[in-house]
Amino acid sequence: MRYVIKSNRARWIIRCMQFCVVTVLSVSAHHGLAFDDSLFSNDSVKEDAVEGERYWGWHGSLNMAFGFATQSHNIDGFNRTDTGFVEELYLLKLEREWELSDVFMLKIGGMIDARRYHQPRVATVPEDQYEDSEYWLRPQETYLQWNISEDLWARHGYYTVSFGMSDAFDVMDKLTPRDNSRWGQELSSSSREPLHLSQITWDMGAAKLGLTASHRFQGNRIALAGSDYDSFVEFRADGARVNDPAEPRGFKTEWILDARGTFPSGDWAILGGEIYNKNASLVFDGFDENTIQPIFSPQYTRTALAGIGVDYVTGAFVWKGEAVWLNEFDEMKFPGQESAAGKVSQLQYLIGADFAAPSNSVISLEAKFSKLQGQHALDDSTYDEISLQITRNWMNNQLYSQFRFSTMPDNAGQFCQLLVAYDVNDRWKIEGKYTDYIKTEKNNYFSRFESSDRFMFGVNFSF
Repeated sequence: MRYVIKSNRARWIIRCMQFCVVTVLSVSAHHGLAFDDSLFSNDSVKEDAVEGERYWGWHGSLNMAFGFATQSHNIDGFNRTDTGFVEELYLLKLEREWELSDVFMLKIGGMIDARRYHQPRVATVPEDQYEDSEYWLRPQETYLQWNISEDLWARHGYYTVSFGMSDAFDVMDKLTPRDNSRWGQELSSSSREPLHLSQITWDMGAAKLGLTASHRFQGNRIALAGSDYDSFVEFRADGARVNDPAEPRGFKTEWILDARGTFPSGDWAILGGEIYNKNASLVFDGFDENTIQPIFSPQYTRTALAGIGVDYVTGAFVWKGEAVWLNEFDEMKFPGQESAAGKVSQLQYLIGADFAAPSNSVISLEAKFSKLQGQHALDDSTYDEISLQITRNWMNNQLYSQFRFSTMPDNAGQFCQLLVAYDVNDRWKIEGKYTDYIKTEKNNYFSRFESSDRFMFGVNFSF
């Protein structure tokens, strides 16, 4: 469930989160345990990271982060972003497991995600289209698991699933929605959102066969209108209205049938099913009767898909490849583009390699290629993207660094990011991260986030 709130109520909830941080500071000298959770992602709590004492049987993390813009940005003569303090983020996660019997296991997890943005409001954006604060209260990794036998188990609840081998891209992992509200701040693999799912898995030894069903639709999470990540701000500034995303009309259960296994020095996976495209296509709904403003609504199209993936280990290298076919869906269109006539199909494929260097570091290079077929709105039918990631542990794994660079060659846009995290002790971690969105003369996807260049500083307490 999602709550979007404004003004006094938003400030009250965020102040409560700040009070929780102060409370944690006052008691942390007496309690705590080892736990590692990324400050800037919505990954579930790691099941194997908890050791020692727990508070009343529960464990989790409390995160607080602040963002500082490094440049100002204007749109048609009015200010959109000031340098300095621009956002504050608070995230509380809790979870607990119960072994109900030899065959049943219950896991309950939840999270509160509160955010507030400090941006100047674009004067021509209607006030009811401007939201500067929001909070999410929802289940996180909450499910009942039934171990029917040693080789067969079933699960039902709210949790995340993963398909494919890539960290930077979601070529095969199309069922799971992503948190794109702060685009580029997390890896694709770190921004998965939980879904209402049912699963059954049969372990046949060298291979596993699984069926996954999603009972409630959720699209990719989009940016709040009051943040500088909002890619629709120019559109709103021209007087148009963009409605909140809604569940597709006549929603039908999404499903994925997948098989995965191993072979000498590698792994393989194949899948097929029917899902909804998680990126919304904006559809013109007419004009407001009072203001004569054009109204657009996000809509989602159901599509069939089939995919295959493989990785192969040779020495210090892991080679990987993925491919997926999406059949007949409405292409995602940004505001201002012409409407697409009919539907499009898409082929996406990925090649990449991970190299484990002797210096306690890993270098990962991945390239994704996407080809559209059919009539569509964009001038260029390719969405190629290359991602380079270099990670390294220092000081006996107490200090961690990560460098990311991503580029779209056809659209001539790039962004780079540097993250440094330091484990103060078993309970406390501090992180700093700088992200630079690089604009070119050509109007491209990265241009929409030019004003989002920023430095993030955060603190993570685990218990």
